[in-house]
Amino acid sequence: MPLLILLLLLPCFQALRAQDVTGYGRDHPDWQTAMGLWREFCDEFCDRFYREIHSRELNDSLVNLDPSEFGARFRGLQSSAGDPSMEDTVAGWSGHARMSPYEVLEYAIPAVAQKQDPFSGYISSRDSRIIEELRLAPRGNVGMTLERNGENELVCYPYPSGAAEQAGLRFGDVLLAVDGEPMQGASHWEAALSILGDPGTDVEFLVRHANGQQETVSIKRVEPVPSQIEMETTLVGVTLKVRNFQEGAAQALRSALNTLEPGKRLTIDLRANQGGELQGAVLAASLFLPESAPIGYLEKRDGKQSFVSGNPVFYEAGLITLVVDGKTASGAELFAAALLAAPDLDVLVYGGPTYGKAVVVERVRLPSGGFLDVTSGRLLDPKGRSWNATGIATGLADE
Repeated sequence: MPLLILLLLLPCFQALRAQDVTGYGRDHPDWQTAMGLWREFCDEFCDRFYREIHSRELNDSLVNLDPSEFGARFRGLQSSAGDPSMEDTVAGWSGHARMSPYEVLEYAIPAVAQKQDPFSGYISSRDSRIIEELRLAPRGNVGMTLERNGENELVCYPYPSGAAEQAGLRFGDVLLAVDGEPMQGASHWEAALSILGDPGTDVEFLVRHANGQQETVSIKRVEPVPSQIEMETTLVGVTLKVRNFQEGAAQALRSALNTLEPGKRLTIDLRANQGGELQGAVLAASLFLPESAPIGYLEKRDGKQSFVSGNPVFYEAGLITLVVDGKTASGAELFAAALLAAPDLDVLVYGGPTYGKAVVVERVRLPSGGFLDVTSGRLLDPKGRSWNATGIATGLADE
């Protein structure tokens, strides 16, 4: 019986021992700074999130996290016994990992944010400094984006016909190293800083393909693409490649359309278009819709905002084919949904399903130095339907 009691109490002793390590947990000099960071996070997230949420929910989310997902330093960590507080949990993790409470929270906050919504997140104060370095870095790139998979690995998504794809990089390859530097545990920003360089220089990727085979791929960095819109005329019509909807994209699209005769058969290539500015997507959609035609809605806690075409002169196209893929997201999906819902347009979708991001994310700088990404609203098509998680090609779910 005494042995059984000791075995039952062992997790409690482990948790207490982790919390009481001298110099860590509550004993660490940055304990109060760390608790200030948590309060900043809770205040901003609760104030801006698209649905009502209380800080108690965020505290509970942190306590229920599996810390082993944060990396090797947290493996083997036992959860605190009983009903621990957020402070007890952070103190225990700090002691176990021999890490400051502030560093622990910079691991935990992104996970807590993503528990509420997968598009919310947090950029650490360290990564925010790397973002500043990126602004001064050489602009030569390889034409791809990076995303994390369920194993916390960086996955490559090369742009169609971009430098990375032409060099042999495949959609979904896992990035293992850049120029011999391992990418395990690296953030998106650290990886980007390693990848960028002077145009014309080579960078070596070690990647793992879907079949498990590893390969070293040498890619020549290229100049950034100067135009957001590329136009190609063929015997069957015109193809417009729309790279994003950042500032100036709608004006560039208007300029391209102004060179065309009405009734042209259009192919609008939205592959790898991750959206950009919401207003840019709205303005671009209005180029094809008559004045006052509905484009969509933004639903937030304080009400629903409608988007309508404010364009008195619009391009009267023939058949419009929208080419999409799994990286077509957010504002690009709103653009596609608006054209699909227009009763007077003849629109087809080829490819997909799209990414399925029907939300708006605000980026807020916290006083402690990091950036908080908060999902602050939901996007709906002109019929009030969402494509969140389903994507466009699989249809819009009636709500």
